[in-house]
Amino acid sequence: MLAINPVYWLNNRNLLVPWYPWIFLAAMAGLAVWATLGLEARWKECSLVLGTCWLMHVIFKTWVSSQSASAFSADRDRGALELLLSTPLTTQELLGGHWLGLMRLFAAPIGLFLVFEVLWIFYALANGTDRADREWAFWACAYGANLIVFLVDLWALGWVALWLGARAKNGAEGASKAQFRVLTAPWLGVMVVTLVAAFLFGRWASFPAMVGLWFVFSLPLAIRYGSRARSELHTSLRAAALQRAAGERPAPPPWIARATRGMAEAASGRA
Repeated sequence: MLAINPVYWLNNRNLLVPWYPWIFLAAMAGLAVWATLGLEARWKECSLVLGTCWLMHVIFKTWVSSQSASAFSADRDRGALELLLSTPLTTQELLGGHWLGLMRLFAAPIGLFLVFEVLWIFYALANGTDRADREWAFWACAYGANLIVFLVDLWALGWVALWLGARAKNGAEGASKAQFRVLTAPWLGVMVVTLVAAFLFGRWASFPAMVGLWFVFSLPLAIRYGSRARSELHTSLRAAALQRAAGERPAPPPWIARATRGMAEAASGRA
Protein backbone atom coordinates (compact mmCIF):
# COMPACT_ATOMS: atom_id res chain seq x y z
CA MET A 1 0.00 0.00 0.00
CA LEU A 2 2.83 2.39 0.76
CA ALA A 3 4.24 1.82 -2.72
CA ILE A 4 0.85 2.61 -4.25
CA ASN A 5 0.06 5.75 -2.26
CA PRO A 6 1.30 7.00 1.15
CA VAL A 7 -2.18 8.21 2.17
CA TYR A 8 -3.61 4.81 1.22
CA TRP A 9 -1.13 3.17 3.60
CA LEU A 10 -1.59 5.77 6.34
CA ASN A 11 -5.36 5.26 6.50
CA ASN A 12 -5.23 1.45 6.31
CA ARG A 13 -2.46 0.35 8.64
CA ASN A 14 -4.91 -1.38 11.00
CA LEU A 15 -5.37 -4.85 9.55
CA LEU A 16 -8.57 -5.53 11.55
CA VAL A 17 -10.61 -2.58 10.25
CA PRO A 18 -11.37 -4.09 6.79
CA TRP A 19 -13.06 -7.01 8.54
CA TYR A 20 -15.64 -4.80 10.31
CA PRO A 21 -18.05 -4.46 7.34
CA TRP A 22 -17.91 -8.22 6.80
CA ILE A 23 -18.66 -8.84 10.48
CA PHE A 24 -21.59 -6.46 10.22
CA LEU A 25 -22.97 -8.25 7.15
CA ALA A 26 -22.56 -11.62 8.88
CA ALA A 27 -24.45 -10.27 11.91
CA MET A 28 -27.27 -8.99 9.66
CA ALA A 29 -27.45 -12.36 7.92
CA GLY A 30 -27.71 -14.09 11.28
CA LEU A 31 -30.45 -11.67 12.33
CA ALA A 32 -32.34 -12.41 9.10
CA VAL A 33 -32.12 -16.16 9.73
CA TRP A 34 -33.39 -15.69 13.28
CA ALA A 35 -36.28 -13.49 12.06
CA THR A 36 -37.17 -16.09 9.44
CA LEU A 37 -37.15 -19.05 11.80
CA GLY A 38 -38.33 -17.42 15.00
CA LEU A 39 -40.62 -14.61 13.83
CA GLU A 40 -41.68 -15.99 10.45
CA ALA A 41 -40.85 -12.69 8.77
CA ARG A 42 -42.64 -11.97 5.50
CA TRP A 43 -39.69 -11.34 3.22
CA LYS A 44 -42.03 -11.16 0.20
CA GLU A 45 -43.81 -8.07 1.54
CA CYS A 46 -42.83 -5.23 -0.83
CA SER A 47 -42.80 -2.55 1.89
CA LEU A 48 -40.55 -4.72 4.06
CA VAL A 49 -38.07 -5.10 1.20
CA LEU A 50 -37.97 -1.34 0.63
CA GLY A 51 -37.70 -0.50 4.33
CA THR A 52 -34.98 -3.04 5.06
CA CYS A 53 -32.86 -1.97 2.08
CA TRP A 54 -33.31 1.70 2.96
CA LEU A 55 -32.21 1.05 6.55
CA MET A 56 -29.12 -0.84 5.37
CA HIS A 57 -28.33 2.04 3.04
CA VAL A 58 -28.53 4.52 5.92
CA ILE A 59 -26.15 2.41 8.01
CA PHE A 60 -23.60 2.16 5.21
CA LYS A 61 -23.89 5.86 4.35
CA THR A 62 -23.40 6.87 7.98
CA TRP A 63 -20.40 4.55 8.21
CA VAL A 64 -18.81 5.89 5.03
CA SER A 65 -19.26 9.50 6.14
CA SER A 66 -17.74 8.79 9.57
CA GLN A 67 -14.76 7.01 8.03
CA SER A 68 -14.25 9.74 5.46
CA ALA A 69 -14.50 12.60 7.95
CA SER A 70 -12.01 11.02 10.34
CA ALA A 71 -9.35 10.45 7.66
CA PHE A 72 -7.78 13.90 7.26
CA SER A 73 -9.04 15.00 10.69
CA ALA A 74 -7.04 12.27 12.44
CA ASP A 75 -4.00 12.94 10.25
CA ARG A 76 -4.25 16.64 11.09
CA ASP A 77 -4.44 15.97 14.84
CA ARG A 78 -1.35 13.74 14.64
CA GLY A 79 0.49 16.29 12.51
CA ALA A 80 0.66 13.81 9.63
CA LEU A 81 -1.44 15.94 7.28
CA GLU A 82 0.94 18.89 7.49
CA LEU A 83 3.86 16.56 6.83
CA LEU A 84 2.11 15.08 3.80
CA LEU A 85 1.33 18.53 2.45
CA SER A 86 5.00 19.47 2.74
CA THR A 87 6.02 16.59 0.45
CA PRO A 88 5.94 16.61 -3.37
CA LEU A 89 2.60 14.75 -3.23
CA THR A 90 -0.07 16.57 -5.20
CA THR A 91 -3.56 17.23 -3.89
CA GLN A 92 -4.87 14.76 -6.47
CA GLU A 93 -2.60 12.05 -5.05
CA LEU A 94 -3.72 12.83 -1.49
CA LEU A 95 -7.37 12.55 -2.44
CA GLY A 96 -6.73 9.48 -4.55
CA GLY A 97 -5.16 7.72 -1.57
CA HIS A 98 -8.18 8.55 0.54
CA TRP A 99 -10.57 7.06 -2.01
CA LEU A 100 -8.41 3.96 -2.38
CA GLY A 101 -8.77 3.46 1.37
CA LEU A 102 -12.53 3.83 1.24
CA MET A 103 -12.74 1.40 -1.67
CA ARG A 104 -10.60 -1.15 0.17
CA LEU A 105 -12.85 -0.94 3.21
CA PHE A 106 -16.32 -0.76 1.64
CA ALA A 107 -16.30 -1.72 -2.05
CA ALA A 108 -16.56 -5.49 -1.68
CA PRO A 109 -19.07 -5.59 1.23
CA ILE A 110 -21.33 -2.97 -0.33
CA GLY A 111 -21.01 -4.65 -3.72
CA LEU A 112 -22.07 -7.98 -2.23
CA PHE A 113 -25.04 -6.38 -0.50
CA LEU A 114 -26.09 -4.64 -3.72
CA VAL A 115 -26.06 -7.95 -5.58
CA PHE A 116 -28.25 -9.46 -2.86
CA GLU A 117 -30.52 -6.40 -2.89
CA VAL A 118 -31.06 -6.52 -6.66
CA LEU A 119 -31.91 -10.23 -6.53
CA TRP A 120 -34.28 -9.62 -3.62
CA ILE A 121 -35.94 -6.77 -5.52
CA PHE A 122 -36.56 -8.95 -8.59
CA TYR A 123 -37.94 -11.66 -6.34
CA ALA A 124 -40.26 -9.18 -4.61
CA LEU A 125 -41.45 -7.72 -7.92
CA ALA A 126 -42.18 -11.19 -9.27
CA ASN A 127 -43.68 -12.84 -6.18
CA GLY A 128 -44.17 -10.10 -3.58
CA THR A 129 -47.29 -9.05 -1.74
CA ASP A 130 -48.58 -5.59 -0.85
CA ARG A 131 -51.26 -5.05 1.76
CA ALA A 132 -52.07 -1.63 0.27
CA ASP A 133 -52.40 -3.17 -3.20
CA ARG A 134 -50.17 -0.61 -4.91
CA GLU A 135 -49.19 -0.94 -8.55
CA TRP A 136 -46.15 -2.95 -9.66
CA ALA A 137 -44.82 0.17 -11.41
CA PHE A 138 -44.72 2.10 -8.14
CA TRP A 139 -42.59 -0.52 -6.40
CA ALA A 140 -40.23 -0.74 -9.37
CA CYS A 141 -39.78 3.05 -9.29
CA ALA A 142 -39.39 3.09 -5.49
CA TYR A 143 -36.72 0.38 -5.53
CA GLY A 144 -34.90 2.13 -8.37
CA ALA A 145 -35.01 5.50 -6.63
CA ASN A 146 -33.71 3.95 -3.42
CA LEU A 147 -30.74 2.41 -5.26
CA ILE A 148 -29.91 5.58 -7.21
CA VAL A 149 -30.01 7.80 -4.13
CA PHE A 150 -27.85 5.29 -2.23
CA LEU A 151 -25.09 5.33 -4.84
CA VAL A 152 -25.16 9.11 -5.30
CA ASP A 153 -25.21 9.69 -1.53
CA LEU A 154 -22.17 7.43 -1.07
CA TRP A 155 -20.26 9.49 -3.62
CA ALA A 156 -21.41 12.78 -2.11
CA LEU A 157 -20.70 11.78 1.50
CA GLY A 158 -17.21 10.64 0.57
CA TRP A 159 -16.37 14.16 -0.62
CA VAL A 160 -18.47 16.24 1.79
CA ALA A 161 -17.37 14.42 4.94
CA LEU A 162 -13.72 14.54 3.87
CA TRP A 163 -13.86 18.29 3.28
CA LEU A 164 -15.76 19.07 6.46
CA GLY A 165 -13.55 16.71 8.47
CA ALA A 166 -10.46 18.60 7.27
CA ARG A 167 -11.99 21.91 8.43
CA ALA A 168 -13.99 20.91 11.51
CA LYS A 169 -12.86 20.68 15.11
CA ASN A 170 -12.76 16.88 14.89
CA GLY A 171 -13.93 14.01 12.72
CA ALA A 172 -17.21 13.52 14.59
CA GLU A 173 -18.21 17.13 13.96
CA GLY A 174 -17.36 16.85 10.27
CA ALA A 175 -19.31 13.60 9.92
CA SER A 176 -22.40 14.99 11.66
CA LYS A 177 -22.41 18.08 9.44
CA ALA A 178 -22.06 15.96 6.31
CA GLN A 179 -24.84 13.63 7.42
CA PHE A 180 -27.14 16.56 8.12
CA ARG A 181 -26.58 18.09 4.69
CA VAL A 182 -26.87 14.92 2.63
CA LEU A 183 -29.10 12.63 4.73
CA THR A 184 -31.23 14.79 7.03
CA ALA A 185 -31.91 17.89 4.92
CA PRO A 186 -33.97 16.01 2.27
CA TRP A 187 -36.26 14.61 4.96
CA LEU A 188 -36.70 18.08 6.43
CA GLY A 189 -37.81 19.22 2.98
CA VAL A 190 -40.27 16.33 2.77
CA MET A 191 -41.67 17.20 6.21
CA VAL A 192 -42.09 20.88 5.30
CA VAL A 193 -43.90 20.09 2.04
CA THR A 194 -46.09 17.51 3.80
CA LEU A 195 -47.06 19.94 6.57
CA VAL A 196 -47.81 22.71 4.08
CA ALA A 197 -49.95 20.35 2.01
CA ALA A 198 -51.80 19.21 5.11
CA PHE A 199 -52.40 22.81 6.18
CA LEU A 200 -53.57 24.03 2.76
CA PHE A 201 -55.48 21.01 1.51
CA GLY A 202 -56.40 19.27 4.74
CA ARG A 203 -54.77 15.96 3.88
CA TRP A 204 -51.40 14.33 4.45
CA ALA A 205 -49.17 13.27 1.59
CA SER A 206 -49.48 9.63 0.58
CA PHE A 207 -46.63 7.16 0.89
CA PRO A 208 -45.88 7.21 -2.88
CA ALA A 209 -45.83 11.02 -2.78
CA MET A 210 -43.38 11.02 0.14
CA VAL A 211 -41.09 8.59 -1.70
CA GLY A 212 -41.17 10.85 -4.75
CA LEU A 213 -40.48 13.98 -2.69
CA TRP A 214 -37.58 12.28 -0.95
CA PHE A 215 -36.04 11.36 -4.31
CA VAL A 216 -36.59 14.87 -5.70
CA PHE A 217 -34.95 16.50 -2.66
CA SER A 218 -32.15 13.96 -2.11
CA LEU A 219 -30.64 13.73 -5.56
CA PRO A 220 -30.03 17.44 -6.31
CA LEU A 221 -28.78 18.15 -2.79
CA ALA A 222 -26.31 15.25 -2.87
CA ILE A 223 -24.99 16.25 -6.30
CA ARG A 224 -24.69 19.89 -5.29
CA TYR A 225 -22.94 19.29 -1.98
CA GLY A 226 -20.71 16.55 -3.40
CA SER A 227 -19.60 18.61 -6.38
CA ARG A 228 -18.92 21.65 -4.24
CA ALA A 229 -16.90 19.69 -1.66
CA ARG A 230 -14.91 17.98 -4.42
CA SER A 231 -14.05 21.35 -5.94
CA GLU A 232 -13.13 22.83 -2.54
CA LEU A 233 -10.85 19.89 -1.75
CA HIS A 234 -8.98 20.21 -5.03
CA THR A 235 -8.50 23.95 -4.69
CA SER A 236 -8.39 24.71 -0.94
CA LEU A 237 -7.24 21.60 0.96
CA ARG A 238 -3.78 22.98 1.67
CA ALA A 239 -5.16 26.34 2.80
CA ALA A 240 -7.67 24.63 5.12
CA ALA A 241 -4.95 22.43 6.65
CA LEU A 242 -2.68 25.43 7.24
CA GLN A 243 -5.56 27.35 8.76
CA ARG A 244 -6.25 24.56 11.23
CA ALA A 245 -2.54 24.14 11.96
CA ALA A 246 -2.35 27.83 12.84
CA GLY A 247 -5.25 27.43 15.28
CA GLU A 248 -7.66 29.55 13.23
CA ARG A 249 -11.37 28.76 13.13
CA PRO A 250 -12.89 28.38 9.66
CA ALA A 251 -14.98 31.30 8.47
CA PRO A 252 -18.74 30.80 8.93
CA PRO A 253 -20.91 30.18 5.86
CA PRO A 254 -21.89 33.36 3.97
CA TRP A 255 -25.55 33.09 4.94
CA ILE A 256 -24.65 33.05 8.64
CA ALA A 257 -22.42 36.10 8.20
CA ARG A 258 -25.22 37.97 6.36
CA ALA A 259 -27.77 37.02 9.02
CA THR A 260 -25.43 38.18 11.78
CA ARG A 261 -24.83 41.51 10.07
CA GLY A 262 -28.57 41.96 9.52
CA MET A 263 -29.35 41.34 13.19
CA ALA A 264 -26.55 43.70 14.25
CA GLU A 265 -27.87 46.44 11.94
CA ALA A 266 -31.44 45.91 13.20
CA ALA A 267 -30.30 46.11 16.81
CA SER A 268 -28.31 49.30 16.17
CA GLY A 269 -31.31 50.85 14.36
CA ARG A 270 -33.59 50.20 17.32
CA ALA A 271 -31.00 51.65 19.65
